[in-house]
Amino acid sequence: MTENDIKRIVSSTVAETLLTLGIDLFNAGYYWESHVSWESLWVACGRKGVVADFLKGLIKLAAAGVKALEGKPAGVKSHSGRTAELWRGVAAEQELFMGFRVSELIGV
Repeated sequence: MTENDIKRIVSSTVAETLLTLGIDLFNAGYYWESHVSWESLWVACGRKGVVADFLKGLIKLAAAGVKALEGKPAGVKSHSGRTAELWRGVAAEQELFMGFRVSELIGV
């Protein structure tokens, strides 16, 4: 997948709004709601490919946040581990992705 493909998928106003809304919701601690926002994009991307894997990583990270709120550390570990796995695949394709340094995200 080329950078132009990525830009095409995420450049629409609706896609940008859903992505940034999800980030804002996540940062505010609304993990389930951020999950829903990002899942819409994931489905629109066809659930396959680098963009979809990055989004699925965000979805899994939001699920980890939900598990943290529920006091379920095993769920946090499972979902965050899956996020890292997905993002390692993304980083192998493209380290700087959608404005994020993917390896830095994995390390957080």
